[in-house]
Amino acid sequence: MLELLREHELGPRFRNLRKKRTDISIAVPFWGKGALKSLGIRRGTKARILCNLTSLACNPLVVEKLWLLKPAVKVRSHPRLHAKLYAGDEFLIVGSSNASMNGLTVEGDELKGWIEANVLTDDKALVAKGAKLFKTVWNAEETTPVTRASLTAAKRAWKLRPRPTANTNTSKSIFECCRRSPEQFEHVYVFAYDQGLGKRQTKTLREVRKNAAAPNSNREGDFRKAWGFDFGDDRVKQDCWIIDLNCKTPNRPTISGAARVTGLLLKDVNLTLAIPGRVRSLAGQSFSIRSGEKAALKRNRKRFLRRGLVLLPQALRIIDGKR
Repeated sequence: MLELLREHELGPRFRNLRKKRTDISIAVPFWGKGALKSLGIRRGTKARILCNLTSLACNPLVVEKLWLLKPAVKVRSHPRLHAKLYAGDEFLIVGSSNASMNGLTVEGDELKGWIEANVLTDDKALVAKGAKLFKTVWNAEETTPVTRASLTAAKRAWKLRPRPTANTNTSKSIFECCRRSPEQFEHVYVFAYDQGLGKRQTKTLREVRKNAAAPNSNREGDFRKAWGFDFGDDRVKQDCWIIDLNCKTPNRPTISGAARVTGLLLKDVNLTLAIPGRVRSLAGQSFSIRSGEKAALKRNRKRFLRRGLVLLPQALRIIDGKR
């Protein structure tokens, strides 16, 4: 079995699949209104839940409802969780939908129009790999049990959180929006480098571009225009955004723009592929990098070069002289 599930299909399909199965495992960072009803989680449900309670994109009031279903429901939090995994003993759903009535990160009318995609499988090997991944994160050192104290702290932060929405926040400045709501840009990096790709990497990138077919829709990545990066570590995950700060020519840095990291990592040559475009925040806004913003990044190139990869909220603190 292999099915593609849209955002409105995940909840009903998940409820149907788990009717005959009592134990479920869900690793989803962001939980929102209607999640328990959508997934059919109620008193008596046996489940292990992983979330990212420290993120302001996760509604602690919903997590608290899960926590109150103890001991049948066990809830833990991981600060770097970004996977979306819904699993039973005989099935696995992996995709982009977070846990809410609409399968999205943010809540309210601003959710209308968002498109999500998820894959359902009962392949035994994939189900086993999903279970292994869940177990690894569940038992990781960074993973902590959700407690009354952690919920209280999260609810306090949630109450004070900035509230940008896709429909009401009309600012087109990525710096301005990031300063106001840094949690919406925790997947955006400034990458400063003064060394180009190696010969093998350059050749491989050229071959990828040459052999790539035109995408079937505007939503797909066009690898004919792909950029290649060698980050030197594995911090940058799929769907993160990279603002390219090229410092290969001393005193004349350039910024071509930004690119979204794809799921294609060519490990044999340490090459990560990304598709250029407009940066998207977690709330769904899209941004180009303004000329004044590029100038500010260039002025601080030496600081960025020492770090290599810098999250955009941290980069702005550097620009603003706060660190």
